[in-house]
Amino acid sequence: MKTHANCSYRKLYTTIKAAYQTRFYAARSLRRQSQWSNITLVIMSLGLILISLMQAYELGKNIDSNFVTLAQAFMAIVILVYSVAANSNNVSLIADRLYSSASELTSLSKRLIPLIDTTFTKATYDNLCKDYDAILKRYESQSVYDSEIDYLRATLRMPEVYNYKFIDKTKIHTRILADCVAKFGVYCATFIVLIAILYWIAFGL
Repeated sequence: MKTHANCSYRKLYTTIKAAYQTRFYAARSLRRQSQWSNITLVIMSLGLILISLMQAYELGKNIDSNFVTLAQAFMAIVILVYSVAANSNNVSLIADRLYSSASELTSLSKRLIPLIDTTFTKATYDNLCKDYDAILKRYESQSVYDSEIDYLRATLRMPEVYNYKFIDKTKIHTRILADCVAKFGVYCATFIVLIAILYWIAFGL
C-alpha cells in the first residue's frame, strides 16, 4: 500500500531524475554548439587562406573581381564574430559544469531508488532534499542557461510521469526542431555562403 510518505520519496526521485536528464541534454547541446563553432572557424579560416593563395597564383575565373576583396572582408568579420562569441559565452565551461551537476544528481537519485518502497523517515528525506539543494547551488550559480527545451526533451524520456497526448508530443517535437534550426542553422548558412563564394571565384556563374 502506497502512503503519502512513499509518494514523497517518489516525487523527489522524479524531480531529481528530470533535473539530471535536463542537464545531460543541455550539456550535450552546448558541446555540439561549441564543436560546430570551432569547425566553422577552421573552415572559414581555410577558405580565407585558399582565396589568398588563388589571388597569389591568379587562379579562378573571377579572382580579379573587386567582390573578392569584399568576400575576404566578410569572412574575416565572421571569423572575428565567432571567436569573440565563443570566448565570451564560455560554452565549454558551462557544458562541463552542467554535466558535473547531472552526474552528481544521478548519484543522488540512485540513493533514493531503494527508499521509494520503504518506511518514510523525515530526517532521511530532509537530508536528501538538502543534498539536492546543495548540488543545485554549487553549480547553477555559475551555469546560467535557458534549458526549457532540454527539459521538454527530458520529459519525453519519462513517459511514466509525463504522459503526453499525441498532439502535445507533436508540439514539443516541433519546438525542439525549431530550437535546433535556431541554434545550428547559422552554421549551415555560413557553410553554404562560403561554398557559393568559392565556386563563384573559381568558376563564375
